[in-house]
Amino acid sequence: MSWFDNRRTVFTLLTLLILVVVFNTVSWLYNNQMSLVTVAEEKDAKQAKESELVLAKIRELEDLVRHLTPPPLVSTAFSTTPPSQLTEDDIKQLARERLQGRLDPFDPKVVLTDKDMLTYFIDYFNEHSEVLNKNKFKLADNHIPIVIRVFNKPQYFKVVLEFYKRLPRISETMLIISHDGIFKDMFDLVSAIDFCQVKQIIHPYSSQVLSNRFPGKLPIKEEADPNHPRDNNVTPLKHHYWWHLNYIWEALLKNHQGDICLMEEDHLPLQDFYQTLTAVRDIRNKDCPECWSVQLEGSQLGGQENHMLGMSDNIGNMGVTFDRKHWNMLKGAAKEFCEFNDYNWDWTMQRMKNLGKIGDKFMFTRLARIVHIGTCGVHLKGAVCEVTPDERRDYEQRFDNSKNNGDWSKYDINTGLIHGYPQKNAPGFGSWDTADRQHCLKISY
Repeated sequence: MSWFDNRRTVFTLLTLLILVVVFNTVSWLYNNQMSLVTVAEEKDAKQAKESELVLAKIRELEDLVRHLTPPPLVSTAFSTTPPSQLTEDDIKQLARERLQGRLDPFDPKVVLTDKDMLTYFIDYFNEHSEVLNKNKFKLADNHIPIVIRVFNKPQYFKVVLEFYKRLPRISETMLIISHDGIFKDMFDLVSAIDFCQVKQIIHPYSSQVLSNRFPGKLPIKEEADPNHPRDNNVTPLKHHYWWHLNYIWEALLKNHQGDICLMEEDHLPLQDFYQTLTAVRDIRNKDCPECWSVQLEGSQLGGQENHMLGMSDNIGNMGVTFDRKHWNMLKGAAKEFCEFNDYNWDWTMQRMKNLGKIGDKFMFTRLARIVHIGTCGVHLKGAVCEVTPDERRDYEQRFDNSKNNGDWSKYDINTGLIHGYPQKNAPGFGSWDTADRQHCLKISY
């Protein structure tokens, strides 16, 4: 074989080798690309499915504000569009764009992942949602708004509202429903109220809405007291209490000088509840102006005559009623309220009394005008959250028995002070971290 033939053989072998390498490379690239495409398609499909879960939560909020006009927001996506010209679709798109900007926007365990989008809906709802039944009922000049904090106990709230509807003079006042979370059943019950004016507000920082971050969840473990670790579901209830007082007094009812009455979704009013409330308010103003509040939860002591009043140095947690002058006292103690290491709002209020921030005398009815019907909740784990037929019959009997108790033209006051919790420096129960204290001060007006 000649030298030329040898070169041609080598050249042929090299050419074949190169072709094999190129073919294998192309095949590998093709297969790898197909694999990448498959992974990308699977990821896209997963994100599309998960995004539907998130957008379903957005639609829940859209349903709440569907009757509202678009809020005055400026978006980078619509920076050339005047806020007044934003359409409903623009606003929905804005909310979704904000949602997409999160690090983990498609976690199905998260109720809502974007604080800006959430604040957008809730703040606008609080400010602009209509007063229900406004044209149907007229507020009395000296009415006492009844503020009901609710979470998600529709089985109790439904019964409570049925009893409110039967109260004499209830049509002359207003119910303010402060929601701790967004639950359709609770909003449906409120929408069905047809016996007085109603205003709804939503706590922007509830643990249900912000379950994936503060205050529903601490971003950094920084327990104020390791012996009493923070409960992410319970601690925000104190935030709700402080937020709703600030918002109602300083924004919603900023011109209201009289009293408001604080209730909850499982506080059932007896028949003379509102009559007694307004009457005892007037008696306090006349006979005990230094009393910080009126309380209708009754006394465990004797002497429970229908029209007997007592004095206590212990603030209660049902039907606490106070006016703007006394709110200003509490408002001035924001630092002490927010820094007290206790997740319980009522124990924190007791602390304010012990420190002399809100006075040390409270007027109460010796006979209760409120029944606490809740058998499950924060401090009652595992109980069945239902009103049994026997319980309902008992409530009906107690309601009927109070029928003729609304006339307070004659009354007695036991001026001897009943002592409750005298320990001025009693410690709190903890579960209130540095971040909680800072947030509490931040939402103070």
